[in-house]
Amino acid sequence: MTTEKKETVDKGDDKTITKEPTTDAVDAPLATFGEVFSFAETFKTRLYLVIGLFWTVISGLSLPTAIFFFSRAMGEISAIVEEGLDPILYVVYSLMIVGVVALVSETLQSKSMAFRFVLCP
Repeated sequence: MTTEKKETVDKGDDKTITKEPTTDAVDAPLATFGEVFSFAETFKTRLYLVIGLFWTVISGLSLPTAIFFFSRAMGEISAIVEEGLDPILYVVYSLMIVGVVALVSETLQSKSMAFRFVLCP
């Protein structure tokens, strides 16, 4: 599809630029899930893709979880004066656990993709 009209832009120094019509992206049908992963010919390749997808989801959930616990820490800062550091320590330990889970899941995600390319050429 092309736009019908040409635009002229006056630069102010007696030069006029004419912009040509642009070509819009053609609406093509989207590929199905099976078409996208059709290169996975063996069971081993599919297994590594599924394992990598699982760890991708887990590592993707780690950031919203960390944001949730961080927002709780910001809300409980005023409680330090009254209750001490106990509410904040819970959030700190929770963030440490989320960090370890994120590290492990991202490592296993990359390892499963590396195994796929090394073991299943």
